[in-house]
Amino acid sequence: MGYLLSMSGEIREWLASLNASDPHEAMVVGQALVALADAGPDLGPPIVVALDSKPHATEPAEALDYSYQKRLERQQAIRWALADATDLGAQIRGQITELEASQSKLTRTSFGACFPAWTAPSSG
Repeated sequence: MGYLLSMSGEIREWLASLNASDPHEAMVVGQALVALADAGPDLGPPIVVALDSKPHATEPAEALDYSYQKRLERQQAIRWALADATDLGAQIRGQITELEASQSKLTRTSFGACFPAWTAPSSG
């Protein structure tokens, strides 16, 4: 199953202009459109996707405020992710320390079981 492509007048005019100025490039664009129509979803997600954003504001100050707010939200999400990663790193380092201590104790115990006369050297 392919995609059904619809071409706006603006795109049609652009493609006609491209064909007049650079026929080879117009042919490449046409081939890409045919491949998209034929392969459809098999090509993967579309290059152009709808954005989850507020429509353009009529006032530049309103658009700037909206953009700034979205940046703050993304920054806060990054900070939370960084804090989570830092906590996970600390937990992993703690687990590594515990495992190394357990391994050291197990090694001493196993060695002592094999060689009862052996005493572990003091670590001090």
